[in-house]
Amino acid sequence: MSTRIDVRREKIMDAALEVFREEGFERASIDKIVERSGGSKATLYKLFANKEGLFFAILRRAADRIGEAERPAGLPADAMELRALLTAIGSGIVRNVLTERIIGLYQLAVEGARHLPELGRLYFDGGPRKAQGDFALLLEEIRKTGLLAFDDGELAARFFFGMLLDKHHLAMSLGVAEEIDEAEAARLVRGAVEVFMKAYSPGAA
Repeated sequence: MSTRIDVRREKIMDAALEVFREEGFERASIDKIVERSGGSKATLYKLFANKEGLFFAILRRAADRIGEAERPAGLPADAMELRALLTAIGSGIVRNVLTERIIGLYQLAVEGARHLPELGRLYFDGGPRKAQGDFALLLEEIRKTGLLAFDDGELAARFFFGMLLDKHHLAMSLGVAEEIDEAEAARLVRGAVEVFMKAYSPGAA
C-alpha cells in the first residue's frame, strides 16, 4: 500500500523526467520540477538530496520495473516453468525498455554525459547495470536448481538482454524506428528465450 510520501515521490520523478526530456539535464531547474510536480523544494531535497539524486532515482525505478510484475515468488520447478519465467521477464524488458520514455532517458544521459561525465555513470549504474545485475543474481539462483548450466551468470544475463534490445534500442535511439508492436515484441521474446535455453540448458553443447 502506497503512503502519501510514496505518491509524492512518484509524482516528483514523473515531473522531473518530463522536464529533463524537454530541457536536458543541465538546463532543467529544480524550480521548474517543483512547479510541474506541485510539491515543494523542501520535500524534493529531503527525498532526493539534489538533481543528480533525483535523476538516479528515476533510473533505479526504471530498472526495478523490468519484469517486476511477472516474477513469481519462488524459483521454477522444471523446464516448462523456466521457459514461462524467462518469457515473462523478457516481455517485461521489452515493454519497459523499448519505449519512447526510456529511450528518451537514455538519449538524455548520452547528451548530458558530454558535459557532465558523472551523468553517464549515474545512468549506467542505476539503469543497465542494476537491471542486468538483478537478472544475473536470479540466474545464479536458478542454476543452483539444476535447470541452467553456465560459468558466468553476468555474461549470460548480458547475452539475454542483448538479444532483446540490441537492434531495436539502437534504431529507436537514432530516431529511425518507433516502438515495436505487440506481435514483434512477442516474436522477439520467443526467439531470445529459445536461444537462451538451448545455450544454457544442462547438457547443451
